[in-house]
Formats: sequence, structure tokens, C-alpha cells
Amino acid sequence: MSGRAVRSSAHRSTIRPHLERLPERSVAVVRAIARAEPGGVAFHCVGGRDRTGQIAMLLLALIGVAAEDIAADYMLSYERLRARSAAQGEQDQGPLPEAFLAGQGTSADEVIVGTLTELDVGAHLRAVGRSD
Repeated sequence: MSGRAVRSSAHRSTIRPHLERLPERSVAVVRAIARAEPGGVAFHCVGGRDRTGQIAMLLLALIGVAAEDIAADYMLSYERLRARSAAQGEQDQGPLPEAFLAGQGTSADEVIVGTLTELDVGAHLRAVGRSD
């Protein structure tokens, strides 16, 4: 299997299944943010890497940020969460997804770039949400 095929199958085994099986969740979050009152919106999950990262990826893609820049921004989460875990005396969970992806022959940034290269985010969300 070529490196491109491995990366493609790896990103399908991480982000894409959530977008394909539970698309209404992403649509609901993006819609809520789009319809929020003026003044800003904060969105988060426990760690700020997986669910929050996926929503940030979608929002950034929708406004035209390059896939490589989105991936670089996401990778900052690994660094920041490592520092937070160390400061709080907790075990860093970052090595778990990193090891999984490495076993698939890829990395988080490759997963993000691969997903955004293959997926038209706006079209996907509109198809699921049936409106803008």
C-alpha cells in the first residue's frame, strides 16, 4: 500500500467516520455558532483536541483557511496539552492518538490535510443540514 493510500485510509478511520455517521452533530455546532448573538463564541470539550479540534477544523475551512495552516494550528494543541498535563501532574494523553496514527502510517496533521483535501466542508454541511 502506498504512503498516500495509507494516509487516506487512516484519515477515514479517524475524522471522516464521525463526519459521515454523525454529521448532524457538526452541523448543529456550526449552526449554533453562526447564529450566535454578537460578542463572540467559546466552544470546548474536556481536552480541546478531538471534538473541539474537529469543529475548529470545519470552521476554519469554511472561512477559507488553508488545510496546512489548519493542521499546524491543530498541532499546537498537542504541545499545549502536554504542558497543561505536566503542570497539573497528570498523564499526557497525546501519545495515545499519536501512536494510533503512527501505526496507520500517518500523523494528525496528515489526517487533517487529507480530510480537507478530499472533503468540501461547505457542501458536506449543507447536504446534511439542508440549509446554510
